[in-house]
Amino acid sequence: MENANLNKILKYNDESIILGEDLRVISKKEIANFKEKYHCKIEGLIPLIDISNNDFIVYISSKNTFGIYNIVDEILFEEDIDITDIINKLDSYNK
Repeated sequence: MENANLNKILKYNDESIILGEDLRVISKKEIANFKEKYHCKIEGLIPLIDISNNDFIVYISSKNTFGIYNIVDEILFEEDIDITDIINKLDSYNK
């Protein structure tokens, strides 16, 4: 299933993009090396945005939604978050 917001993030993240304090879209290279860099399990998740305190917004492929994942506890603690504001910031950044 296709997700327009996921596609938009992946379209712009050849390099990390800082959208504000505690809000960084991670690069495609960092996504590819995420498991090795952060030493955590991410099966079924695509990490996309670092929101600080070891938390990342991730795409949950099985649900076609976005959630928040903590890399220290390896817990997905929100499974259906709205990322509209982040997408709007990304759109503004790329104008």
